[in-house]
Amino acid sequence: LVAISATSSFAAYPERTVHLIVPYPTGGGVDVVARVVAKELSEKWQQPVIVENKVGASGTIGPNYVAHQPPDGYTIALIANAYVVTPSEMKLNYDPITSLDPITKWAGSPDVFVVKPNFPAKTLKDVIEMAKQKPGQIKFGSSGIGDSSFLNMALFMRTAGIRMQNVPYKASTEVVIGLLNGEVDIAAVTLSTAASQVASNSLKALAVSTPQRTPAMADIPTVNEAMESKSYDFSDWVGAEVPAGTPRPIVDQLHNDIVAVLRKPEIKSKLREMGWEEADNSPEEFRILIQKDITKWAVFLKSIDLNSGL
Repeated sequence: LVAISATSSFAAYPERTVHLIVPYPTGGGVDVVARVVAKELSEKWQQPVIVENKVGASGTIGPNYVAHQPPDGYTIALIANAYVVTPSEMKLNYDPITSLDPITKWAGSPDVFVVKPNFPAKTLKDVIEMAKQKPGQIKFGSSGIGDSSFLNMALFMRTAGIRMQNVPYKASTEVVIGLLNGEVDIAAVTLSTAASQVASNSLKALAVSTPQRTPAMADIPTVNEAMESKSYDFSDWVGAEVPAGTPRPIVDQLHNDIVAVLRKPEIKSKLREMGWEEADNSPEEFRILIQKDITKWAVFLKSIDLNSGL
């Protein structure tokens, strides 16, 4: 009887407003994905799904807030690459492995290396040659040390054997503004962040960071093509978690409902237009991914100068 009543108590979930906590600014790549999925879930559940942006501290304010909420499924954390990097950079008020329970990875996206159209380097190979001739003089924009835009550029510099100067901003949208204003020379940002500027020819795309070209910018080469390499692979991802101890029936329903939304043809198409590819996995698979990425980036960050990326 206890088991029956416990199961039935979750059957009506959700019965009220669900809060989706995004640790990045409104209008950024992760925020846009969140709002697309939130709208669909709200319609599916016939309950409001409110996106709340809790920004700051390298993306840790959002998951920290969710980690300390009741484990009832009504507060969901959206996380991205920075979630697995910050444990190596700062003391956290939550444990990224034990304080939150994974639901699923939502989507993945390559970064795109962009410059202004009048920048002397016309290809990524040209950027490498310029950087070798002028070590530390080319400026790159990032959303701060440890953000995916910084990590991608640090990985690129390490792979190419070059050094450039990091100029940190608070958000990826500010990085793009810095590029347009001539404050920095190059940046690696999500496709969704750069897409409109590239389409209007305000920025020029040089390469994408994944091993394969992306359908959203099929004519743009990969970093591997530009560098005649086979090993370069960097992608952004976004996923969802809930407070640790959330009942498994709720975790399973959240997983199933989110995956159903992500696999809808119109949603897959919309995400693809923004540069994201649906990439769901199970809660267990997502936990393994998080654990592996925390270890991987901890090793990488120990090997570089965090100020320069080398």
